Amino acid sequence: MILRFLIKIFGKEFIKFGIVGFVGFIIDTLVFHIANERLHIHYLVSTSLGFGTALTVVYFINKRWTFRVEERSRTKFAKYVAVYLFSLMVRWIILLVLIDFLNFDRFRLVILQDYKLAIGGKMLANILSIGITSISNFFGVKKFVFVANKPIKTQFADHQ
Repeated sequence: MILRFLIKIFGKEFIKFGIVGFVGFIIDTLVFHIANERLHIHYLVSTSLGFGTALTVVYFINKRWTFRVEERSRTKFAKYVAVYLFSLMVRWIILLVLIDFLNFDRFRLVILQDYKLAIGGKMLANILSIGITSISNFFGVKKFVFVANKPIKTQFADHQ
């Protein structure tokens, strides 16, 4: 029921974008985790590394599967990067507020206590920032990058 409502409002592209976005989310958070938790790289740099890796992968999947664009275009890729760079800046602001001002990194979300599986505050803040920027990413990509081609009207089109 919810899926039908979302398809009716946003179209099938939104659902596909969400599926591809989930793949990007996994890539982004995995790279963030390795960079921040294992390699002890600053959380803003770790976010950027995860972002860049995921961006490259999801661009090609969204281009071919979500929006069904076959043409090769550096301009489309540049526009895609521009949309996501705006998103990255918003994510940085969210992370700065959550981590540096609200001390979010002191929190832990325990998922499976028996297995000692928990999400630290920085990872939780990163996940929230991804969720917040996902909607603007969809509309930016749909309206700015993969704009649907409209049929060209000619003076003869009405007389056929």
